[in-house]
Amino acid sequence: MKNKRILIDARCLTAHMHGIARVALRFIENAVRIAPDNSYVVLTGTGTPAALLPKAPCLNVETTGTKLYGLAERFVIPRIIKRIAPDLYYSPTCFAPSRAACPVVFSIYDLIYISAPSSGSLLRRIYFNTVVKKAAKNAARVITDSNYVARELNSRLGIPEKKIRTVYLGVDESFGDAAKSPDVETPYILNVSNRFPHKNTAALLRAFEILLEKGLRGYKLIVVGEQNAAVRDVAGGERLRPHVELAGHVDDERLAGLMRGASLFVLPSRYEGFGLPVLEAARAGVPVVAGDNTAVAELFRDCACLVDMDSPPAIAGAMERILADGEERRRMAARGLEIAKKFSWEKMTRDVLSVFDEVLEGK
Repeated sequence: MKNKRILIDARCLTAHMHGIARVALRFIENAVRIAPDNSYVVLTGTGTPAALLPKAPCLNVETTGTKLYGLAERFVIPRIIKRIAPDLYYSPTCFAPSRAACPVVFSIYDLIYISAPSSGSLLRRIYFNTVVKKAAKNAARVITDSNYVARELNSRLGIPEKKIRTVYLGVDESFGDAAKSPDVETPYILNVSNRFPHKNTAALLRAFEILLEKGLRGYKLIVVGEQNAAVRDVAGGERLRPHVELAGHVDDERLAGLMRGASLFVLPSRYEGFGLPVLEAARAGVPVVAGDNTAVAELFRDCACLVDMDSPPAIAGAMERILADGEERRRMAARGLEIAKKFSWEKMTRDVLSVFDEVLEGK
């Protein structure tokens, strides 16, 4: 695919990067390097720092005040597409116009609001079942990040298999940088989650409490990400408070350092469309305990200890075994590093560009 004009809707890029924003930025950074013969117009929001995007002759930036996931974008974005007249519109988020003056490709990373309804409002479920479903019906291709989600898109949203392409995500090399040592003196177990119930952070707290009751000493639990009131209440209890740190939001550099220095990473989530923190832990050479479910079981079975995430005693048992067995930790770390080699942002970008080829060249 050469000399094509690609409009990339990157309104998700902000000063505070989250998972989807990181995917979008890594795609842009690699696309201008891998396929510089194309012309890329990157659509950003008013909150996108100018310094965030790479400088390249093939890249131009256009800014709009139209918010992502707002009502106005359904009318404004098609007009922008018509004015810019690209060969293809690409959205690395789950928003895409249902009708546009060019082929549309966009990404759906999970169906959390449908498959794990307690993690979203009724309005979000309606949005997915109407706006996203209609956009997917009219899109040229829908990209997702695991075969697990691909099957869900087909069975739950009725998207034809021929329209769906699975493209695995990459991992930042900073997670493998040995020079990024954390400023935490006490050995620790790490979790990265958020306030949504499907992250199941309360089960991890209960598992850690079980380990403390059994005599575990010398470890603290660090939980990265904003947490809901229920999790904060449990973590602030008399038994756990001295041993648990709710770190809240941390930047990418801090996260990489925390991951690299952890003795163990635990992701007790009931639903993951990909499980990027597991891949980041694998790249950091850190053993992982995670759920034997959804996309994590598909992608990381060979390098993580997978258990029933609805059973705090099972989580505690897995954590206890790995922490007590240094040789097993080393074996798991080595397997994780081998698995992590299969994932890169460059490969993801090349795979997405191949999807564009399918659409623009009629493959």
